Amino acid sequence: MTKLPLWGFAVLAALFVPMVAVQEPVFGSGTGLLAAGAGVGVGLVVALAATALRWDVLTTTAVTLAAYFLGAGPAALPETTIARVVPTWQTLTLAVTQAAASWRDLLTLSPPASSYTGPAILPWFTGLFFALAAGLLTVRAGRYLLGTLPIAAMGIVGIAWGTGAPAPLWPVAAWCAAVLAWWAWCGERRRISRGQAILVGRKAAVRLDTGSAEHTHVAVVHRGRRIVSALLTLAVAGAAVLPVVDAWGAFDERRVLRDVVVPPLNVQELPTPLASFRYYIEGAKTDTLIRVTGLPKDARMRLAVMDTYNGIVFGMSNASDSPGGGYRKAGRVLRPAPGAGAPAVLEVSVNGLKGVWVPTAGEPEAVVFSGDNADALQAGLYFDQWSNAALSTAFTGSASYEVRTTIAPKLEDSQIEGLNTPSSAGTPDERVPAGIADYAQRVTASARSQFDRVSAIETALKKGLYWNKDEDKSRSGHRAERLQAMLGEDQMVGDDEQYAALMALMLHSLDIPARVVMGAYPADGAGGSVSLTGNDFHVWVEVPFESVGWVPFDPTPKQDQVPRTKTNDPRPTPQPQVLQPPDPPQDPVELPPSVTDRPNNLPPADSTPIPWGLVAGVSGGVLVLLGPLVVIALLKVFRRRRRRAAPPAAAVSGSWAETVDLAVDAGVDVPPNLTRREASWMLSAQLWGDPGGGQPTTWLAATEQAPRVVSLAQQADMADFGPDESSPAAAATAWAAATTLRREFRARTRLTRRVRRFLSLRSFRRNRKLRRLARKARA
Repeated sequence: MTKLPLWGFAVLAALFVPMVAVQEPVFGSGTGLLAAGAGVGVGLVVALAATALRWDVLTTTAVTLAAYFLGAGPAALPETTIARVVPTWQTLTLAVTQAAASWRDLLTLSPPASSYTGPAILPWFTGLFFALAAGLLTVRAGRYLLGTLPIAAMGIVGIAWGTGAPAPLWPVAAWCAAVLAWWAWCGERRRISRGQAILVGRKAAVRLDTGSAEHTHVAVVHRGRRIVSALLTLAVAGAAVLPVVDAWGAFDERRVLRDVVVPPLNVQELPTPLASFRYYIEGAKTDTLIRVTGLPKDARMRLAVMDTYNGIVFGMSNASDSPGGGYRKAGRVLRPAPGAGAPAVLEVSVNGLKGVWVPTAGEPEAVVFSGDNADALQAGLYFDQWSNAALSTAFTGSASYEVRTTIAPKLEDSQIEGLNTPSSAGTPDERVPAGIADYAQRVTASARSQFDRVSAIETALKKGLYWNKDEDKSRSGHRAERLQAMLGEDQMVGDDEQYAALMALMLHSLDIPARVVMGAYPADGAGGSVSLTGNDFHVWVEVPFESVGWVPFDPTPKQDQVPRTKTNDPRPTPQPQVLQPPDPPQDPVELPPSVTDRPNNLPPADSTPIPWGLVAGVSGGVLVLLGPLVVIALLKVFRRRRRRAAPPAAAVSGSWAETVDLAVDAGVDVPPNLTRREASWMLSAQLWGDPGGGQPTTWLAATEQAPRVVSLAQQADMADFGPDESSPAAAATAWAAATTLRREFRARTRLTRRVRRFLSLRSFRRNRKLRRLARKARA
C-alpha cells in the first residue's frame, strides 16, 4: 500500500472531533471532552512518532503504555494526582482497574458521571488506542478505508455508553461527507503514485487492446456494472434497514446500553410509601421526623412520587415506562444543570422514617451525606430526575445530609389559568373503580380549560369530610374497594391518602397527567429552620402545565371538617344473607357482516406490473438477513435429533437437557449448581404453572401425582444413577414427555415470544460454559 503524507494526521484529528464531542454529555463539566480529546491527541502523536521514526511493534507498544499511565492522571483522574499533573499510586491503580471496570461502571451510574472518580478512564482509553490505530493504519500502512473504522468505533462507544439524548442528523451527514471526500482523495493519490490510468466503458478497453498503452496499470470502469451493483446494494440495504426502522419506531429518542444491559433499580419491588402514611400522622404525629435548615417559604419536602395505580396501591412505573427512565444510581451530583427557580442549600437531618426514601425539596442538584454511615448512604443513592425523588438502599430511617437544590416559585391561579397540559403518558391504571370517570365528567362538565377541570375536581373533593382514625368511618389504604365506597357515600370521608388517590385517578380518566406525592411541609408555609412532625406529613397531587412545570394541588378537606358522631347508636341487627339466583344466560353476540376497505373504483390487483428488479433486490436482502436465523434453527434441530438418537440412557438425559434448554432460551435463569430435582420444581413453577410452586425436599412417592417436568427429571436421574440400564421404551417415554412439555409451553406463549425463544442462543452459551467448567474440574 502507498503511504500517505504526515499531514494526514491533521485530517484524522479533524475527523476525530465529533467523536470527542460525543463523549461529553454523559460526563458534563468538560470531563468527557478533556479525557477523550487528550486521548486522541496523545494517540495521534504516538502514531506520528512511530511513523516518522519507523518504530517497531515493541517500541510502539512500550511508548503507548507509558503514555497511557502518565497521561491518565491529568486527563481522567486529576483528583488523584499531585497538582493535577503528577500521578500517584492511586492514579496508577485506578488506571489499571478502571481500564476494565469503567465499561461497566459508566452504565450503572446516573449522569453526570463527572461526579465519580474513575469512569473518565473510558474516553481516555478509547481515544488513545483508537487514535493510535487510526494513525498507524491510515498514514503508515496506507489503508485509509480500514483506518476509518477506529474513528467510527470511538463514536459508537460514545453513543452506546452515553445518555440516549436525541441528536440532530446533520453532524452525522457532514462527517460521512468528509470521510467520503477523504477516501476519494486517498484513492486518487494511490492511482497517481502507481501511474494508473482509468478508462470508462467497454469501447475504451477495446481501444486499449489494439493500441499502445502509456501506463503500466490501467483500470477499466464498466458503467453498466457499476449501476447494477449500486442498485443491488441499495435494494439489499433497504431490505435490511426498513424493517429495522419500522420496528424501532420514531427516532425522537436514542436507546443505549444503559437501557438494555443494566436496568435501573426496580422500585416496584419496594412497598408503596403510602403504606406508612397512617403511621406518620397517628403513631408519630408529635415526633420530630425531619429537621431542615434553609428551607424557603412555601417549599415542601418530598419523600416519594407515585404515578400508576393497580387497583390496590399507587406505585411507581417500571423503568421502561417511566418518562424519566426510573431511578438510576447517582453520585453526589444528581443532574447536569440546575432547574429554573431560586437556588437553596438545605441542611437536613431525619430520624424515624420508614422505608428507603430520602426527603428532598424542589429540583435537587446534589446530595452529600455526612456522619458515620455517609459512605454507605452515598454508595446506595438512587435518583429519579422526572419525579425529583431520591432513595438510598442503605437508608435505615436516620441520616444527615446537605441538599443543593432549586425551588420553583409558588404560582397564583392567574398565572396557570389558560395553560394546557400534555397528554397523559406512562403505565395505564388497572382495576380503577367504575364511578371514577363518571364523577370526574360530572364535576368538570362546565369547565373550559384544563386548569378549570383540575380545580373543579380539587374543589369537589375538598367538600368532603376529613377523618384519619383507623376505623370503619375512614379505613386506611386506597384500594379500589375503599375508593368505591367513598364514591357511594352521601358525603366522602377520608384523609390525604384517599383524596389524593381519587383526584389522580379522576385526572387520569380525563387524559390529564397527574402524580401522587407524599411528603411534609409546615402548616403555615414557614421557611428557615423548621422541625417537621408526623402531623406535618401530607399527600398531594401534582399536575404539569406547559412552560411552568408541575404544580401542586391539595384535594384533602380541612381537618376540622369531621363527620358527626352519634350517641347511643344501637348495634344494628345483622340480616340473614339470601343466596341470589345466578344471572340468566346471555344471548350470543351477533357479529357484523364482513366488509372490505377496498374501494370499487380501484383496478384489480393482478393488473399491476410486478417490479422484478425490486423483488430480486429485496429477496437478496431478505436472504442475507434470514441466513443467520436459518443457521440457528438448523443447529437446534440437529441438536435435538442427535440427543434423541443417542443410546437409551443418554437419550433419557438428553430429553431433560432439551427441556432445560427450552427454559433457558425462554429467559429463565437455571443455575448450574441446582440438582435436577431442584431445577424441575423451579421450572414447573415458572414455565408450566405448578400451583404449589414449591420445592419438596424428597421425591414424591409413586402414588402421588408429580408435574410432568418433575417426572422427566426423575427419569433422567434414574437413567444416570439407577441400578438398571435404560431401555429404548424408557427413552421413548422420556422424549414423549419432553415433546408434551414443549407443546404446553407453546400453547401458553405468544407467537412473538416463541419465535424469539426459538432463535435465542442462550442455551448454546450456557452449554458451552458448562463444558468449559467440566473440563476445568477434570483438569
